[in-house]
Amino acid sequence: LREWIISRFKKEGKTVADDAVSRLMELAGNDLRRLDNEIIKVITFVDKKKHVELDEIDQVTGWVKSFVEWELTNKLEKGDYRECLIVVEKLLEKEGVPPVRIVDSLARFFRDILLVKLRLKEGKKSRKDIFKEIKPQIKENYGRLYDYQFKQLFFIAGTISDKNLENILTKIRDIDVKLKSTSLPFKVMIEGFLFQYCLLRKKQEITWERQG
Repeated sequence: LREWIISRFKKEGKTVADDAVSRLMELAGNDLRRLDNEIIKVITFVDKKKHVELDEIDQVTGWVKSFVEWELTNKLEKGDYRECLIVVEKLLEKEGVPPVRIVDSLARFFRDILLVKLRLKEGKKSRKDIFKEIKPQIKENYGRLYDYQFKQLFFIAGTISDKNLENILTKIRDIDVKLKSTSLPFKVMIEGFLFQYCLLRKKQEITWERQG
């Protein structure tokens, strides 16, 4: 496995420190797909730097916070229903992630979008300052990673109307309440939510209807 990780970095024109390899193995175990995802994040993070150190692995995993956060946020940003379902299925079945943690990640993602919209309306901060407030762990000198996250954050904030965002957050609260107080299957609720959200992203003119 260690040789596979070193080879994967070499394929991208990078070398990697031994302790950095060990940390990646701790994070992802024998899951090659997850390892590959982690390596892609690190490569994006270091940009043109040729040698990857342990500190950079720690910075990236500190920013991502968890595999859940990275995977789910990434697919929500893209608004691809099929990819969202694949991630949720993996998190539930393969990673054993509790449904409440997935709901928390959803809520955090959309609360960030709400805060962006509020800051833009206030007009007191530049977009760079707003981004720094929302994602302080992502520095401007991170290169492509910073550029991508910056673009996505403001694109989504501009795409979703205030009314739709309010209704999205209401729906997430509804799922949270039902998850904790009823026996309704979580997969059914989350799949319905993701379908409606991704449809909204594809056709921004429709309105997210509140459901009981």
